[in-house]
Amino acid sequence: MRTTEVLKVILENGWKLIREDSSHKILRKGGTNIPFSFHAKDLGATEVKKLAKRYQIPYEAFFAPQLIEKPKPATPVPLPESAQPTKVQRISEGPIQSGARLVFLPVKALAVDRRYQRDLKAAWVRELATRWDDRLLGILVVSERDGGFWILEGQHRVAALMTRGEQERKVPCLSFSNLSLKEEADIYLGRNAARLQTQIAMYHAKLTAEDPIAMRINRIVVETYKYTIGQSGKTNIQAIGALTTLTEWNSLAETFRILDKAWGGEDNKAEHARAVILLGIGAAIRYYGKLLDHDRLAQQLKSYDGTDLIHMAKSRYTAKAVKATTPTYVTMVDVLRGIYNHKLSSNSLPPADLNPNVVRKWTA
Repeated sequence: MRTTEVLKVILENGWKLIREDSSHKILRKGGTNIPFSFHAKDLGATEVKKLAKRYQIPYEAFFAPQLIEKPKPATPVPLPESAQPTKVQRISEGPIQSGARLVFLPVKALAVDRRYQRDLKAAWVRELATRWDDRLLGILVVSERDGGFWILEGQHRVAALMTRGEQERKVPCLSFSNLSLKEEADIYLGRNAARLQTQIAMYHAKLTAEDPIAMRINRIVVETYKYTIGQSGKTNIQAIGALTTLTEWNSLAETFRILDKAWGGEDNKAEHARAVILLGIGAAIRYYGKLLDHDRLAQQLKSYDGTDLIHMAKSRYTAKAVKATTPTYVTMVDVLRGIYNHKLSSNSLPPADLNPNVVRKWTA
């Protein structure tokens, strides 16, 4: 959802803009002032939910019909950059089921709408491409609109096929038509919630089977730092993929030590234990090595809210013209560098090299 649309909804729900400085705004309702500060043009469903809670506005208000009757065509994020939505002829159409139709579409015809889709994980795409197995392709889920087909489920599989040079390949897709943006987001969130529960169930199964990675995650995250995994509560973590990656990077323990030193005393610990922040800290540890004073980073982070950190990371895409396939946690490293260097007279960290070829080496 575009940032301007989000702000419009907030203002329509009783908040007033009392101060504006570039991209930084102060909103007031009654005697309460809350900042609204975003550089990113588009906000995902998770960010919108956070804002709805912050400004005490029903989440549904941000997807009211009048906001999406005539949406501007979204610019697709390429998978890779050469992939653009194109009008294609349907092939081997199946019967309509629950408002959807089974069609076979060329991989190059599929695009992504970042208003609700999660960030592409380049490492996972490379792994899929390297270990590709046609038996695991399954059926993709897409929405047909604006003259193209927009992926609701399967962007990593599509990116992997593009990486393998199979742009012309036709893949099975469950295609919906005449969906509103809210309906697309609902389908996306519903399908990914099911996948998340599968990941959590798999983690607990691996823990029971005494898998080394699962046991290490449990020892550090649950036993040492008192988080919960896959349960409700203010200490809950659901970023199983991030925890696994940090374990493989051998930076899980130090990442959580920094996290605990910065925000461990807060009631809502899970607010900061989100995948982008966890991987950003872990990647900074890997990238800067001995140059990074971990205690200083933790001290500097105390003043920042988790949601604000993520917005700052996403704004780097525009500010630094970062490749669309670069994960947000990579730009988070640059955000952490700026926070770390604030008021530091010596031993400051140099800018991270965000060249895609370099990024692949230190995030692999």
